[in-house]
Amino acid sequence: MSMRGQDFVDRWISDNVTPEAYQPDGENSRARELADVMMAEAALKGIARVEIEEEVGDVVAFISQALKDKTDSQVRRLADKDN
Repeated sequence: MSMRGQDFVDRWISDNVTPEAYQPDGENSRARELADVMMAEAALKGIARVEIEEEVGDVVAFISQALKDKTDSQVRRLADKDN
């Protein structure tokens, strides 16, 4: 992926993926929604889907993992605050 594409993905995830309730295993509708939005915004900036997929692989799986990571981080932060 070009540096421009990588920067876009990193910034987009940072700005748009927030902690949410955990989804049941195999449920990725929220990740699909976010992937569609991210790819539409990338297209507006002239960044092709293939360019992003070369770096992150399956965009839905990548965003699903980002959702889980953000939620895990929030859970740990709140648990540490309580201790």
